[in-house]
Formats: sequence, structure tokens, C-alpha cells
Amino acid sequence: MNILYTNFHVSPNIGGHTAYISRLVCGLKAKHKVFLAVPGSSALFRTFQNSSDVQVFDQSFPNKLAQMPAALKMLKRVISEQNFDIIHVNGSADHRLVMLALLGQKKRPSIVFTKHNDHPVHSFGSKLRAKFGTDHTIAVCDFVGTILAQSPYADVGVTTIFNGIDTNYFSSV
Repeated sequence: MNILYTNFHVSPNIGGHTAYISRLVCGLKAKHKVFLAVPGSSALFRTFQNSSDVQVFDQSFPNKLAQMPAALKMLKRVISEQNFDIIHVNGSADHRLVMLALLGQKKRPSIVFTKHNDHPVHSFGSKLRAKFGTDHTIAVCDFVGTILAQSPYADVGVTTIFNGIDTNYFSSV
């Protein structure tokens, strides 16, 4: 499969999103073609920019309307050239731009959205993304899973995949 991970964070500091996506990329790259579309200033870009088995695109995910056409054009080009099977989005800014980039495509990749926080998801934008730009959602804990299950995302399905340490696997016994 061709898998694209997106992330809107511009920070050069390593945080939760960086660790989460890095683990997914490293776990999947041996059997799949894995790509990243992330800002060039981000820790994810820096981490994978010299990787021989992960292709990284310097992609912005602006919130300002005036900056969106250029970012949208770039993302559309990346998507059309790579023929992705799955696009895994990790926030509303990248989710929105991916959804816009796929408008009008006859065959589009599946879109998986991971929700990492407890911000509300009942806005008009959330409803649009849930209905037209999401094939499945991932929650990083039960609390976030409950938020998604009580939102428009419930209609596309919610799976909880816990962040953190698997204490059953990593036990001292």
C-alpha cells in the first residue's frame, strides 16, 4: 500500500504527534510505501528528510484563506502523483486541506483521522470533515473515543488505539 501521513504542526520540537507518527511510519515502512506531508520546519520533516525509505514533502496546512490555494495546489500534486491507498490525517488543518484536495476525484484514497485531544468536534467544519472526508477514526484513549462516539464521526466508526506503554506486553513478570 501507499500510505500518506499528514501533520500540521510546524514546531521543530519533538512532541506527542512526532512520536506517534514516527512510530507508525517506522512500523509500516518495511512492508508499505510510506510518505509524509508535513511543514518543512517540523520535527517530523527533520526526522525523515534524509530517509531512503520514506519520502517527505514540505507541505503547509495554513488556516488563512489567502495562503490556502498554494498549499492546496501542492497537496493535490503530491496526491495525484503518488496514488495513495490511505491518507492518515492527524488534525483539523491537515484534514481540511486533504478533504479539499480530494474534491472531485472519482477514485480517492481512504481517509483515516486520528484525534489526539479533547477539543470539541461539533462545529460545522467537523461535520463536513466527518461526512465528506473521513472513512474511519482513531481515538488515542477511551476519553477521546467517547468524544468521537458522541459526534458526527460516530457514523464512520471509531477505533481506540491507546498511546503509551502496553503494560501487558512490557511487564516485569
